[in-house]
Amino acid sequence: SAYNKFMEQSHYLFLKLIPEFSRYPDIKRLFIIPDKHLNFLPFELLISASQKKGLYNYKNLSYLVNDYNISYGYSSTLLFDKRQGASKPKRSTPRLLAVAPSYKDILTDTIQLAQLGEYRDGFEELYYNKEEVESIGSYFNSKVLSGSKATESAVMKVIKDYNILHFAMHALVDNENSENSKFIFSNSRDSLDDSFLHNYELYNTSLNCDLAVLSACNTGNGNLASGEGVMSLSRAFTYAGAKSVVTSHWRVNDQSSSELMKLFYKELAEGKSKDEALRLAKLAFLENANPLFHHPFHWNNFVVVGDISPVIVKTSWYESIYFYLLIIIIMSSIFVYMKKIR
Repeated sequence: SAYNKFMEQSHYLFLKLIPEFSRYPDIKRLFIIPDKHLNFLPFELLISASQKKGLYNYKNLSYLVNDYNISYGYSSTLLFDKRQGASKPKRSTPRLLAVAPSYKDILTDTIQLAQLGEYRDGFEELYYNKEEVESIGSYFNSKVLSGSKATESAVMKVIKDYNILHFAMHALVDNENSENSKFIFSNSRDSLDDSFLHNYELYNTSLNCDLAVLSACNTGNGNLASGEGVMSLSRAFTYAGAKSVVTSHWRVNDQSSSELMKLFYKELAEGKSKDEALRLAKLAFLENANPLFHHPFHWNNFVVVGDISPVIVKTSWYESIYFYLLIIIIMSSIFVYMKKIR
């Protein structure tokens, strides 16, 4: 019944929200600027064609993500200003800061957690976040802070030195007071480090990064402010200077998100735009995952907000030829010169 209800509602929303793109076959990319409660809807899951009920096959539904690269913006002004002002990606390898805390020594008192903004039994250990950051770190010039090294103070000391930030960790979202939303780092013995990076601290931080990937629970959620949108952790990163953010709509499954992120960074390293890289990662995950992970909960939590340009530009074949010709000419010149002086 849940499967049938999902199909019905998803197709209904498609008919209500999405224009008839069949008249424009050249359109392959959608920029979505949602209003009010549509901020909480991942449009990738809208189903373009009605499906037969009762088959219970989440893998083969006609999702919008099958046909379009999709990204989001907080406003048309902010989105297109960033697109116009975004610097061209450098050919040099991007610098990646990847963070994966451990929660063995973090507090578990329910009353204290409630005071932090959310009732829960504690911060369970993440078993795949370390594997996640080590895997994606192999694609770029990376600094990996994992386990006990992934403290708030260690991250904040170097956060401005990297143009890609990846947080694989727990987050707490306060829907009543967005300033109290926070990321949870490894427990630190430093009295000045409380292990929590709050929303208000991010708003007072100046970043210079092309991409912030928030591989944590509900980083795109928060209280919905009239005329402002969702006051989320991802919005705080944008305000702090991140040109684009990959953010989550709901609670993250540790294992499936780790696999999805590996696929995402593989596509990024090959020079794909951020929206295309995430789309291809989702489709690859859906194609190869165990059927237990075909439910969209596992593969469509994350969306791209902001600038979609690649983080790296691959050298084209003709540029490579010119480079090698230049090397040959230089070596030949050196050879002729050495022969003459002999």
